[in-house]
Amino acid sequence: MKEYAESMTYDELWPYLEKVNYVHLATVEEGAPKVRMMAVTRYDKQMWVATWSKWNKVRQIKKDGRMEFSAPFSYNDGLGCARGTGYATVISDDKLRKKVAETISWFKDYWGTSDNEEYILIRLDPEVILLDHPTDKKKYTIHVEKD
Repeated sequence: MKEYAESMTYDELWPYLEKVNYVHLATVEEGAPKVRMMAVTRYDKQMWVATWSKWNKVRQIKKDGRMEFSAPFSYNDGLGCARGTGYATVISDDKLRKKVAETISWFKDYWGTSDNEEYILIRLDPEVILLDHPTDKKKYTIHVEKD
């Protein structure tokens, strides 16, 4: 992935990611990218998507977790975009699935409760994020540190 000369930390990036409502999520199937727009939620300084168990993206992620997303957002009257490359992980921990589901305002309209077997929670784990800054118009590289 391209590296920009400017850099910032993930903590410095987070206020911008908090403005993201949708991502264009790319997964891999038979070596080719498959892209779709998804609503994103934030919990514990991470980005998550919820989906139905029957959708192709679930099978694709279980087989090959590589992903990339682009996330346009508005911030202080400017437009920005974050592009992350890394891995997506299907989450099976029931307590975590419930905690994240509680942050999604429209969740009950789709799945009712977090123990619905059709509800799949996916965590987006970017390793590198490129940011087109919404106000200073510079481009930044963020290397996401793992705990």
